[in-house]
Amino acid sequence: MNEEIIKLITERLEKGAKKYGKPNMEQDGRCFVTEALEEALDLAVYLAARLIEVKKTNSDLIIEELYRKTVTLERKLREKEEK
Repeated sequence: MNEEIIKLITERLEKGAKKYGKPNMEQDGRCFVTEALEEALDLAVYLAARLIEVKKTNSDLIIEELYRKTVTLERKLREKEEK
């Protein structure tokens, strides 16, 4: 897994070098603390959005499962009444 992490970081640094025309970690007047905080805020937004998606999906799955169980129970009750 470490190799995969190194590969991801290397790819990210190469992307930054391409975007800014030089190595990403070279001092270019940006404040790295400010940059990191802004990126952390972006991360929080992306994670919150994903959490909302997961919760909605899980809610939808729970509702579908409850519906299936209800239909099954109703069918079993009808079958029992018919006997």
